Amino acid sequence: MQTIFVLFIVFFILSIVGIFLFAQQKAANNIKVDEHLTLAQIKKSKMIALLPEVQYSSNNVVLDDHYDKLALASFKNIIQENPQYYKSILGSIKLTILEYDFQSGWSEEVYYNNELLNYSNKKNFQVPIVLTNPENYEKKIGVIYVEIYS
Repeated sequence: MQTIFVLFIVFFILSIVGIFLFAQQKAANNIKVDEHLTLAQIKKSKMIALLPEVQYSSNNVVLDDHYDKLALASFKNIIQENPQYYKSILGSIKLTILEYDFQSGWSEEVYYNNELLNYSNKKNFQVPIVLTNPENYEKKIGVIYVEIYS
């Protein structure tokens, strides 16, 4: 009887240790998934900046985080004409650009929207940018707002 009781206690302790290790491993995996999604989000936001359709150049020098408003308007039309091409490049994201005007405040325009209907995770990422109107070289501040679905 004592042997059975000792075996029962040892089994109970081993099961508690097993449950603890399983919970710890699950938490570590969740952290890794979160880090992976964050890296994917950063890659997607940088992928948008590297598209030649939206790059802004001055004196043949491409400026980072600087966008031409007319190029963005044409980019929106190009996306609508070639949705499959940009779906393969951008994936399941929603791309919104917010522009700040000192007189009227923030204005929002959605350039690409490929939301998943049944998503398990959504990450938001914001990148401050400069928007230039090439007609009068007026510069405004803005934000690229990227939502990545998985």
